[in-house]
Amino acid sequence: MVFNMEILDKIVLHQSAHHMELIKYLLVLTHFLFIGYAGLLLGSLILSIYFRNRFNKTNEKKYYLAVKKIIDLATFNKGASFTFAIVPLLSAMFGYSQLLHLTNINIALYLFWSAIFLFISLIFIYSFKYSIHLRDIFQFADQSNIESDDVKTEIQHYKSSTNILYLKSGKYGLFLLLVAIYFYSVASQLAVDLNNWNNNRSFFVELFSINSITYFLQFIIISLIITSLIILYKYFRVNSEELINDEELKSFLKNFSLKILLSFSLIYPLLILLNSFSKPVLSLSFNFFGLIVVVFILVLFIVSLTYVMLKEDSLKYVTSIVFIFFITLFLNVVKEQSVFDTSTKSHFAFLSNEYINYEKNLIESAGLLKVTVNGADIYNGKCIACHQFDRKLVGPAHNDVLPKYEGKKAELVKFILNPVKVNPEYPAMPNQGLKPSEAEAVADYLLANYKKK
Repeated sequence: MVFNMEILDKIVLHQSAHHMELIKYLLVLTHFLFIGYAGLLLGSLILSIYFRNRFNKTNEKKYYLAVKKIIDLATFNKGASFTFAIVPLLSAMFGYSQLLHLTNINIALYLFWSAIFLFISLIFIYSFKYSIHLRDIFQFADQSNIESDDVKTEIQHYKSSTNILYLKSGKYGLFLLLVAIYFYSVASQLAVDLNNWNNNRSFFVELFSINSITYFLQFIIISLIITSLIILYKYFRVNSEELINDEELKSFLKNFSLKILLSFSLIYPLLILLNSFSKPVLSLSFNFFGLIVVVFILVLFIVSLTYVMLKEDSLKYVTSIVFIFFITLFLNVVKEQSVFDTSTKSHFAFLSNEYINYEKNLIESAGLLKVTVNGADIYNGKCIACHQFDRKLVGPAHNDVLPKYEGKKAELVKFILNPVKVNPEYPAMPNQGLKPSEAEAVADYLLANYKKK
């Protein structure tokens, strides 16, 4: 994997420190949106395939109804899937290309492949969704009194194709989605690992680092928590517009979702700790540890409220838990960004300096840079220690020597730039290392003021 997204590197724009800060804030929002939606997509697909397999084994209606209810959670709109899944990955790819310009980290490459795999997985996921609804249509057709043998044969043909799609598309979609999320996890963790900076580590080491694996597992846990919460919020909250009428499915899905929420909320902090311990010590800060404490407290609230709902067979805290969890998720993203900030401080300072030089060169090349040289300031900084206008000091008084330079400024400038011994009564003036423009400014100052002093 030598390819390192050279195309992106070539179109990177020089950014000021202020603009780089804005990009970092946008990255926080990008990660939050992607984890939220991709987590729901992954969790709903995992549970749908699980219930589909249970239905195939037991032929219990509640499992098949659960499949239809859950797969619709994240696949409500193809445009939304593109907006909240693909667009954040592309945004993160360009953001990291800007912020990590001139480093050897292949973050943009991993995000690019993540977007490709995610796009293909969405095709299979939506095929799985539509195959479920088509099965219902063919089921209805089987129960209809269709007399034409040709029509029956054609229906059976499409029914067989739909069953194949139903059995395979979900598995293919899940596999590709897991690959996409794993590449995203690798990219996220490469960005905060100082050991990867300007270090040609092998593709295998990058791909299977402890950071990447623990973050990937953390993503899966998050996806199941999000999905269980959205199931409870969409189908069971008070005044919900999509209440479940089937009592058996309602009872089963409610208890199952609460148990998933409680179980994986307990595992979530453990994976955060494991991922934190695998990070370089130099990348950690007080903000990082402070955010971990806050996240743990919020998760404790979620676990407590979920346990109460299970014990009381009530869903009165569902809305509160949804609100608390998404705050927790946002703070976890901020926690990761704090590690990125610590890891990249020196590089951002370098890029900021590069921008200043770039801006200066751009202004100079456009002929807009005007440097004002103040002769009085240079004289008072360099000459006044040895010279006075009206009296001798280390050198002669200016009023005694400057009359011979009246109308001969060029000769005075030449002398200032390359002084030689003239009067044996005084030591030779040392070269002050002035630029021609500075020497000319001093000469103008002397010729304009020596008669006034």
